[in-house]
Amino acid sequence: MSEIHLSTGSQEPPRVEGLLRVYSNKFCPFAQRVLLVLKAKEIPHDIVNINIFNKPEWYFNIHLEGKVPALLDGSKIIIESLDICEYIEETYPERPLYPSDPETKNKDKELIQKIGPASSLYLKCCFTKDEKTSAEEWVKLKHL
Repeated sequence: MSEIHLSTGSQEPPRVEGLLRVYSNKFCPFAQRVLLVLKAKEIPHDIVNINIFNKPEWYFNIHLEGKVPALLDGSKIIIESLDICEYIEETYPERPLYPSDPETKNKDKELIQKIGPASSLYLKCCFTKDEKTSAEEWVKLKHL
């Protein structure tokens, strides 16, 4: 993995056949979620960091909206961190992330579903410039 975040005018690095590729950003919590799953499951992969403020033109062929993360598995592209994690869990069942008990597994998945919106609200509260919106968002965050 290069520490460089590729931006406008850059070329996509050559792909390694048979190796998963994660399009990421070092500071994106949603991309980190995917990387943690890959690490926990010990799945070899490479990482291409994307500058989210100055996205490379070629990246829009990977993700139409230019968001990270995105996972490339051969010619298959999966977007959205929870969908990527679910894909990894189903495609690479070794070292399962969920308990085998269906009820406990469902509870774990429900908790994970709540974490995403809570993270988004938290980031919005921290980085918004509109004081009124921030106050409203903090109230929403308390009630998740």
